[in-house]
Amino acid sequence: MTNTMKHLTRKRTRRHAGATMVEVVVGAGISTVVLFALIVSLLTGMSRWADGTGKLTSEMGVQSGMRTVTQELREAMQVTVASNGQSLTYRLPQMTNGSYVVPIVWDGVSRSIEYKSATKSVVIKEGTTERVVLRNVVVQERALDGRSNNYRLFTAGTGSVTRQVTVMFVAENYGSSSVKKSARAREEVFLRNVPTTTQ
Repeated sequence: MTNTMKHLTRKRTRRHAGATMVEVVVGAGISTVVLFALIVSLLTGMSRWADGTGKLTSEMGVQSGMRTVTQELREAMQVTVASNGQSLTYRLPQMTNGSYVVPIVWDGVSRSIEYKSATKSVVIKEGTTERVVLRNVVVQERALDGRSNNYRLFTAGTGSVTRQVTVMFVAENYGSSSVKKSARAREEVFLRNVPTTTQ
């Protein structure tokens, strides 16, 4: 190998040994863009996860509350729905050794299911005890024209004796960016123990 070739090889090696300022700036720019894209992707994923969690919480709450209320009302012998549809009172038959007394008679315990605006919850009252069955309840629905109207949680069936009650619950929980995600459930309940003398 001649001296000239050795000299050229050393020159090329020195030239590629480090990065130029342009290469550093371009590399930093590419890294910044990639990092920014990753952060945006992460935030989007977190937002969707929060929305999903809010929706799931609302759905589970509404379904659980509906199941509890309908189980109570199915066994009722008498139901009286308030005029505003936000509450009702009901009576359960007396039981002895796990079976209803025949003929059907009231067990003497005052019971009600009602919406409490102060806590935005639906509660069941049995005598002096009270338990919450659904939280974050919404009693207004937004119509297509943008107006908000109250809906009835409880609607009695037709006839002088209530044998059927329609129950509807709407609840909402926060998803991402303080956006509320709502869920709704509606069910018709038929009373099983209305005394035959009143049917």
